[in-house]
Order: sequence, then C-alpha cells, then structure tokens
Amino acid sequence: MGRGALFVSAGGYHHHIGLNTWNSRGAGVRSKTLGLGSLDIAVPTREELDRIAERLRFAGHEIRDDGNRITTYDPWGNEVRIGQAV
Repeated sequence: MGRGALFVSAGGYHHHIGLNTWNSRGAGVRSKTLGLGSLDIAVPTREELDRIAERLRFAGHEIRDDGNRITTYDPWGNEVRIGQAV
C-alpha cells in the first residue's frame, strides 16, 4: 500500500469516511486506551448487508450475524458493526 488515502461512500454521496494508509503499515493492534475502538455503519437494505457479509467472508474475515447486523474486526482490533438503517 502506498502513501495515500481511501474515501468510501454510499448512495452517490461524496464521501462518508476517509481512511489514511500512511500510518498503518506495521502498526499492530491498537492499545485499548487509544483510538477509535469501534465503528457502526448503516446500509439501506438487508440485501446490501448480505452482499457486504459475503464479500467479507470471501476476503477471509470472520463475521457474526445476529439477524439485524453483522459484526467483524479490522486488522487493528477495532469492532466494525454494519446494520440496516432504520
């Protein structure tokens, strides 16, 4: 990964989340007292949630699906919860 950033969005919006790549290489799991820790993402439909779950599984990520949302962890130990918007 080079020195850059990744911007992600949904529904044609400019960007919802910006992520850097320049301080991540070799960073390891974050300390429990530092940083974000968890992230909630809302998607418009259950079908979209199912597509995301399949992509995560295909990429080798373990996910937990409680019927309302899926939960996984990023490489730095942050919990990522993705659910259908209400």
